[in-house]
Amino acid sequence: MARKEKVLSEQLLIDAVNARARQMGYCYHTNFDVGIVHARNPLDLRKLLDFPARDFAHDAGGLLEHVDWSTGEIRGMFWPRCGSKPLGTDTEKETGTGG
Repeated sequence: MARKEKVLSEQLLIDAVNARARQMGYCYHTNFDVGIVHARNPLDLRKLLDFPARDFAHDAGGLLEHVDWSTGEIRGMFWPRCGSKPLGTDTEKETGTGG
């Protein structure tokens, strides 16, 4: 896939995740934008979008509570289930998925 197509595809996924979060009521925080988080901490956006409601709620709610929206940094002990290995670490944070 060409770089331009990948960026476009990624932006469409970000927009779809943000739309689902709004639909589920997770955008009462005016700065909620999964793209801000994804730019700093790569997320599996397709996985997040396809999550059942409970898992999506875990990640969206957790991000809402644990992200510094000015930097995209995830703070505290939370790590989204759709997240990759945190940058700058050798191990993955607990994802709450039993693994």
